Amino acid sequence: MIDLGVSGQVLALLVVAGFAAGYVDAVVGGGGLVQLPSLLLALPGATPVQVLATNKLASALGVTVSAATYYRRVRPDPATFG
Repeated sequence: MIDLGVSGQVLALLVVAGFAAGYVDAVVGGGGLVQLPSLLLALPGATPVQVLATNKLASALGVTVSAATYYRRVRPDPATFG
């Protein structure tokens, strides 16, 4: 088993904060404004670079999934890509 160095309660709160950040990001954008402070508070031993990298990874994955879903549902004309 992988030891993350956080308790189950902190991990549960991070999951809730992640879902809240995803909701805010989907509705109005700026989910990182919810997620980044949550990560900083929950992981006090992590360096700022680690926290920012975690935040960016989550953002990049969210944008990738959103773009793929949009492309599958809307089917934009490839001529508009150029």
